[in-house]
Amino acid sequence: MPTDDHPILKRMKDHASMHSAGRDQVYERASVEMALLSPEQRLGYLEHVSGLIAADEGSLRERSQLVALRRHLQDTDEKLRLAGR
Repeated sequence: MPTDDHPILKRMKDHASMHSAGRDQVYERASVEMALLSPEQRLGYLEHVSGLIAADEGSLRERSQLVALRRHLQDTDEKLRLAGR
């Protein structure tokens, strides 16, 4: 059973120099970076991730990683909107 991360998560790790980080750390980093965006930019980012999920033809494990990423980002966006940001 493969335990590799989705290629998108691998690129995120490479971009952030987080090669040994776990998935939760990658999700948290993406959430923190998303918090720096405006509400319109966050919406665009969420739509982009949703599009990646829709177009993904990877394994169920890889697809679930993208869904988990989107869930973390949606939670961050919701908290920021409730805070008036």
